[in-house]
Amino acid sequence: MESQSGMSDAQRKQFIGGSDAPGILGVSPWDTPLDIYLKKRGERERVPPDLKRERLFKRGKRLEPVVIDMLIDEYEIKVTKRSTPEEPNRYADAEHPFLAAEIDFEWEVTRSVAERLGVPPSLIGSIQNGEVKTVHPFASAKFGEAETDEVPIEYAAQAMHGLMVTNRQLTLFGVLVGSDNLLPYPLYRDEETIATIRQKVVSFWFDHVLAGVPPDPAHLADVVKLLRKAPSSTLEASEEILALCGELAVEKDRKAAAEDRETEIKYQIGKFVLGEAGILLGNAGKLLPGPDVKPGVHLLTRAGMPVLKVALQNQRRIDTERLRRDHPEVAHECSRESSFFRFDPPQRRKR
Repeated sequence: MESQSGMSDAQRKQFIGGSDAPGILGVSPWDTPLDIYLKKRGERERVPPDLKRERLFKRGKRLEPVVIDMLIDEYEIKVTKRSTPEEPNRYADAEHPFLAAEIDFEWEVTRSVAERLGVPPSLIGSIQNGEVKTVHPFASAKFGEAETDEVPIEYAAQAMHGLMVTNRQLTLFGVLVGSDNLLPYPLYRDEETIATIRQKVVSFWFDHVLAGVPPDPAHLADVVKLLRKAPSSTLEASEEILALCGELAVEKDRKAAAEDRETEIKYQIGKFVLGEAGILLGNAGKLLPGPDVKPGVHLLTRAGMPVLKVALQNQRRIDTERLRRDHPEVAHECSRESSFFRFDPPQRRKR
């Protein structure tokens, strides 16, 4: 295999890598097929960065060499090559060079590791793929029992893509949970799965990326991304869409009525609480406690079981009107414009 190294961002748009595979297959928690298409076409809209995701990614990259060192020390993994920013460990597919994979580390299967992890003896002495993952303890439930292949589906898709490109048999995940709990997960090549991945990513490249044809949207957010690129139009609605337009109008009315009903319900419950608490006595009422008395918590029960709690909750918000009036420069500097699509049925005529 020919190693691909030193690629720029522009060059990466010419490849489908392992991190793209889950999105193309529809199993990524972050990207849809449309997201990958727009990224490869250089048409992805600029959005505010996902700071949480970026922090996790940077943390993982910083800990990658540490995790590999821990695999060597704790599991006696014989690492033969690491991927570094200076020398990325990248490979291209022999048949389709636009299929690429970057392998975090490569390792040689030794007899002791094969016995410990149950690796088939036929693989002893061979070079296999390795992936590093860092996981918060709260998210570790996505993984199954250590030393099994029970990894999240998006990681499995990425690993299978790497095995397809490198034509190897095994990916060893080194998963660091928290700061010091290192768990190994071996994932073996599955020919049927790889054949499916190969068909889908190759089709995606030719039928969508090169052809300039976006894949079907996966949800409303995808629809909005495509609507932002679509010119104005007047279209004849099908019978199915006509029915949905009517249903949308009904749901909008129902939502407005539900909000009004929610307000009325809260009013009636609150009035009951005030009466039962002795604040309201018939039409006369009584004197309220002094201004220094803190608002209490009111618990409604039935047969001794709680059914509702009424309690004050404080929330601090910026007074935008005052900010614009007193500090217009700061308000302008810190404001961010947003846009969205409205789906408005025609106004109904009142009878």
